[in-house]
Amino acid sequence: MKANLSIGDTVVIYLQNPREKIWGMLCDLTAAGANICGIDLSAFEDWLSSLKSGEKGLGLTAAFIPMWRVERIMLDQAFSGIPALEEQVRQRTGLSLRELIQRDSTEIADDDNEPRN
Repeated sequence: MKANLSIGDTVVIYLQNPREKIWGMLCDLTAAGANICGIDLSAFEDWLSSLKSGEKGLGLTAAFIPMWRVERIMLDQAFSGIPALEEQVRQRTGLSLRELIQRDSTEIADDDNEPRN
């Protein structure tokens, strides 16, 4: 079992004021806060369903979370036979979280390069 958090790990960040849980890839972690590319855990199932059906609109967000809001950060890991959230994503989409982030970044860049009317 992995003990330390590393940049690129898939995590769940528990927040306070207001209470939220954010799931995603840890992009940076400093004394000031955490940068994460992810989604509110309450929208996880809707997001997965939209990925499977090819819908657009619900997606991952890059966010900075100040450390005063962070209650704890936990690695996204399987527990008692329940697969990790990233494993569920891979099973249902065939892609890892990192691959989905890269795909979304490429689509955004392609959209930015399209001519505007």
